[in-house]
Amino acid sequence: PAIYSLEKLVEVTHFNMESRPRLIFADIWGTISMHLTSTALHEEAAVAMYAVDSLRQLSLQFLNREELGVFEFQRRFLKSLETIMSRSTHVSVKELLLSSVEQLISLYGFGDGSENSKKSHQGTLRSGWRSVLVVLGTAGLDKNDSIALQGFKLLMDQIQQCMSVCDKEGAGVAGKQPDSLLSEYFVDLVNTLLLYISGPRQDLSSKSIDSLVKLSDVLADGKVPLSSTRRKSAASPVTLPGSGVEASNMSSDVLELWWPMLLGLSQTMGDRRPEVRVKGLGTLLSIINKHFFPTSHSLKTFENGGKEDNASPQHGDLQTLQLIFRGILVPALEFEEMDGNSTSGFAPELLPPQFVHFITMPQTPDAAAPGTADSGQQQQHDWIDTTFEHLIDGCISICLRSLEAFNSDSLVEEVLAMLNSCLLSDSGHLAVKGLRRLQQFVSKDLDLKDITDDTWATVSHMLFRVLSIRGLPPSSVPDVEGATDEQKEHLKQEHAETMNEFIREQRFFSNRRYIGCNAAMVIGSLLTNETIVESMGVQWYIFLTSGLGKGIRDWERAAEIMDSNVAPKTARPVATPSPPHYLENVLYARRWMAKFLISLLIQRDALTLESASCQHVLKEETESLLRAFLAKESNTCSAIEMKNISKMVSDILDCFNGLGDDKISAMKWLSPVLSACIQTNNVTIRTSVQILLTRMLKEANQTSATNGNAPVEAGS
Repeated sequence: PAIYSLEKLVEVTHFNMESRPRLIFADIWGTISMHLTSTALHEEAAVAMYAVDSLRQLSLQFLNREELGVFEFQRRFLKSLETIMSRSTHVSVKELLLSSVEQLISLYGFGDGSENSKKSHQGTLRSGWRSVLVVLGTAGLDKNDSIALQGFKLLMDQIQQCMSVCDKEGAGVAGKQPDSLLSEYFVDLVNTLLLYISGPRQDLSSKSIDSLVKLSDVLADGKVPLSSTRRKSAASPVTLPGSGVEASNMSSDVLELWWPMLLGLSQTMGDRRPEVRVKGLGTLLSIINKHFFPTSHSLKTFENGGKEDNASPQHGDLQTLQLIFRGILVPALEFEEMDGNSTSGFAPELLPPQFVHFITMPQTPDAAAPGTADSGQQQQHDWIDTTFEHLIDGCISICLRSLEAFNSDSLVEEVLAMLNSCLLSDSGHLAVKGLRRLQQFVSKDLDLKDITDDTWATVSHMLFRVLSIRGLPPSSVPDVEGATDEQKEHLKQEHAETMNEFIREQRFFSNRRYIGCNAAMVIGSLLTNETIVESMGVQWYIFLTSGLGKGIRDWERAAEIMDSNVAPKTARPVATPSPPHYLENVLYARRWMAKFLISLLIQRDALTLESASCQHVLKEETESLLRAFLAKESNTCSAIEMKNISKMVSDILDCFNGLGDDKISAMKWLSPVLSACIQTNNVTIRTSVQILLTRMLKEANQTSATNGNAPVEAGS
């Protein structure tokens, strides 16, 4: 009965298809296709295959007629094939479906342009191509190898046929070019290949990437004419998918063809297979370098004020490269943030050189042996190891090439924006990698003559922001004047909840604590390089020094909050390896701070030393260092910590004592700052303080005598 009913349904459909207008038949087909689709998904393979064969017969009859304008009746008619391919559980049904699709392509496809292919109904398949390509792409995601291979063979045959047509027609031929799969459904063809790339079979993924390269060459050579619908709207602006911005000076229609290909290749960077990630990224960068930069000949033509119609640089303007950075390359960094293991855990490779442990446990020599827990931890960050460096290196290479090709640093700002995304990431691994790559970009990749003051401003503010701690609560409950007891209690509860939320976040994103010490290292490497300091200027030197000082004070506050939530007996030392403690970051950063302060004190430019900004940072950071020293001395602290901070204070005081009287006299703030250290238990520091205060007192008395005033008494 089921088969008989299907036969009668097909007969009725045949009759209505021939006798009724298509608009009316489209409504009828909506009901019939639902029944045929559900039957094709029947649990009995024989029934399902009969339904698929019925759809094949009806499709052959329907495609005999030319499609009407832009109604896309074919797409609606063949939509059932997409549903069956994606939902059927019978391999035999899918094989029959693909064989049916092959027959449809053979009879009604565009053909290869040869005499043998010019059949009576050749080329009548129009909007139905979209459904056909979706079916072929869905086959690539199938669990059965034979289905995937059958679909892939059909797809490759169509691509090869398109290539042969392009070779016959040539590029840039005047007059009307014949419609083809490339001209009408280029984006759909690209999307089908992308489905095979994302599929589970690595060999098909690799071959599909190779096919995308061939399509990119055909598109770049101008052998992909605009479709009939695109030709009608060539002058209208186009918003690119995934970017949210309109196309650049390049023809919006041409860029709209490039965009899905570039975006799809960027998605391969999220693939779980390292080989596919690396090949997809390499292909993406290769296409950008090959097709989005003007040739040397076209550059000369442009510089001479001429025009070159055949120059590949229809895709080679700077604005297009900026769009590619913002819409294609930068979003690829999100794949690292999707790794749940990238926000916490012990990663000793992220620690800078000469980092001192006095709270957390350092890594033992045999901790990273193969098969250990640390070895497994390393595998969790596979994306960083196999993809990140390649991505950043490729982006920087594009940037450096643009400096030469366009004589503009616009892409320098794009690279910095990309690195800033790394710095602001929840992933401590990504942020640390971004910091280290930022250091290399500024100090090695770029020529210092190409770095403008605006670029230094951007770099400095990036480093300043990364030194701060997100969500750091205030040190005390806000004091609101006139608040009632009930309001004060409410404020106290809010403050306690903010503290608890901060602690929870810090524990979850524990490896962001690696960022502070690495930021201090990057700032240190920049500010101790005389050539770089000369390029950036004293303004940004003082800005970064002040920013590091603020960061140190924030880290001390964060350490106080974190330690206050742990019982004193278990607060330190930490029993297992973990990310650095904030106080360890403080000590590491203070060692750099001492070098910066000494460098400011011994510089030859007296005007810089006497400037208000320089004196302010000297006063603030010297006072902060001495205050920390006295606090450590009066409280119980690690011997390592005390030894290091005592050495820093001693070095700073020796530097002050080495200054001339003229420089010392300009520092009116120094005497009150030093007076607090006069009673220290450290003999060396106490002696240095006494010598320095004696010098300042002597200088003050000489000045008073010169002015006819009474001498200054000690301690005044």
